[in-house]
Amino acid sequence: MQVKCPYCNHEVEALQYCEICEKKIDWIIGFYEKSQYYYNKGYGHAAQRELSLAIPNLEKAIYYNKYNIQAKNLLGLIYFEIGQVSLALKSWILSEALCKEDNLASTYIEKLQNHPKQLESYKDSIVLYNRALHYMQKKNDDMAIIRLKKAIHINPNFLEARNLLALCYIYQKQNHKALPHLHYVLRKDGSNTKALHFLKEIEMPQEEIEEMSDVIIEAPHINDLDIMTDIKPQKVINRGGIFGHYVLYFLFGALCMFGIQVGLITPNKTAQLEQELYDRTTENTSIKVQLDTFMQDYETKIGKLTESNTKLLAENENLKQEYMKISQESKLWEVRMLRDKGDMKGAAEVLNNISVSDLKEDKKTLYEELKASIYPKAGEAFYNEGYKLYKAEQYIDAMIQFEKTLIFIPKTKNGGNALYYMGQIEENNKNISKALQYYQIVLKDYTETLVYKKAQERVKELETQGSQ
Repeated sequence: MQVKCPYCNHEVEALQYCEICEKKIDWIIGFYEKSQYYYNKGYGHAAQRELSLAIPNLEKAIYYNKYNIQAKNLLGLIYFEIGQVSLALKSWILSEALCKEDNLASTYIEKLQNHPKQLESYKDSIVLYNRALHYMQKKNDDMAIIRLKKAIHINPNFLEARNLLALCYIYQKQNHKALPHLHYVLRKDGSNTKALHFLKEIEMPQEEIEEMSDVIIEAPHINDLDIMTDIKPQKVINRGGIFGHYVLYFLFGALCMFGIQVGLITPNKTAQLEQELYDRTTENTSIKVQLDTFMQDYETKIGKLTESNTKLLAENENLKQEYMKISQESKLWEVRMLRDKGDMKGAAEVLNNISVSDLKEDKKTLYEELKASIYPKAGEAFYNEGYKLYKAEQYIDAMIQFEKTLIFIPKTKNGGNALYYMGQIEENNKNISKALQYYQIVLKDYTETLVYKKAQERVKELETQGSQ
């Protein structure tokens, strides 16, 4: 098994000591094994299309071994698959920075760089998604839907955008429009918690949802056609008494037409105008009622959306806290494993990095038990190692071991010894002020130790030299 030495960064076999810098590296093998375990677990989830479960496992694999190139590359592929192109590029760039030879990340990055327009479109989809979030905060879900549709058109695999679009449809009571997007998300990522939650909500027993049809209001048809009659008198040769008869006939016909106009046509047209006025008033009232109903429904949707958003934020925070608890509890398991292997120093260092506030009450008790049994042995081991290095004049490494001694067994005999030898090392390095600080701590807190008198002598001598 090839590992990277944390001191000199060279690849070496899984030995107790680095072949290059000859420092002890057996403690790192456990981290590499842990990294490989989480990589295999993440790979298994990815193979089953459970991408949301694969991501945290691959992140843990990278946490335990930042040189796990396979985990970084697979994580980038998963991010790309769910439409998170920026996160995918970040993973591949970090992977390429650690290893440039025979690294698939270089190929992935090159393919994206060869299509700058596509990269720009991915960026546009993110901008549209952020604008949709802004509109949702402004309680304008219709504008949010327009942006999300554009974002999905540009980047069909943008699962977060599909989830958000489905949520908008759910709050508009258009579940039939939300379902295709949720099913698409789950085909890509069968473990997507948001899609599963939304799907559970809309598939609960409820009345059948019918798509609302547009209401078309037609104005009554009014025929205002005026009948125009052109009267063209015939050419009269004889302008005698017959002309007078024609004039009389014309006047009589005009009077009849006026009577018909006043008695029949005008009342009928007035009735039509009154009916039109009534219909228009009724139409306006109907439109006002519809508008009031729409505004009430809109305010109800916004209230539900705000309530759901608050609920989702609370659930997200709970999930984060639960994840932290699980993460800290897994460290307790690792501590017990290292302790059983006899690696007290490794167990103590992992135990020291546990956040006690994130542990449950029963786990806090276990933490205190492990601390009581491991810290004294680990502190003694660190002191013995530091003393050997001090005698071998490997002062830098000795200082590290003495500092760890003070972490795990302060206020003890060997804690005082560690401080005294740290002062000796600083004296050797001509750092007199720092040496005096260590000696002063011995004189203040370690009066019952054997090195107390030695520290007194050193302080007296160094102060005398300083006064001269």
